[in-house]
Amino acid sequence: MKSISHYIVEKFRLNKDMLDIPNGFEIKSQITHTPFDFDKESQQKRGYTCRRIVPGYSFKPARIYILIEYAKEILKNNLLTDTKDKAFVENWLARANEAYRKNRVDGLGYNSEGGEFDWLCNGDAPYFGNAKFTYDLLQYALSKDNPPITKPRKQKVEKMLRQWWADVADHKDEMNWYND
Repeated sequence: MKSISHYIVEKFRLNKDMLDIPNGFEIKSQITHTPFDFDKESQQKRGYTCRRIVPGYSFKPARIYILIEYAKEILKNNLLTDTKDKAFVENWLARANEAYRKNRVDGLGYNSEGGEFDWLCNGDAPYFGNAKFTYDLLQYALSKDNPPITKPRKQKVEKMLRQWWADVADHKDEMNWYND
């Protein structure tokens, strides 16, 4: 007979690799020089009809703001050492701030900047570097010690990772923020 925790793990696709954060989490861009190629077949197998791995188009603006908040923090605290990484994050942050500021949600819940939200969460196909970057931002949020992340925020970030960044978690060691 299975335990309750076993059912929860199966239902929400939890695994140790996705939510375990090493002490002293370092945010950096380059992991591999042969990034994973999310081809059309693997996309269709996951049920997506368009080329993306995180469904950012329909995200609530508050979810984008969480990403903006942590991107600002890593720049402010000088956590990036490479100038190319800093330029990448500054460009991403400028686009994110602009999309967040311009976004209007209509009566049906559609974002006017949904396409830009989608790009911010995914990046360009087939490697989806922004998905890896936003995944790293969320992992950084969970690793914060000073000040520690609040319990409600931690639950929200963990839920985001489980629901939308599971495919990134599966290939996190094979993804880069950008390609050289």
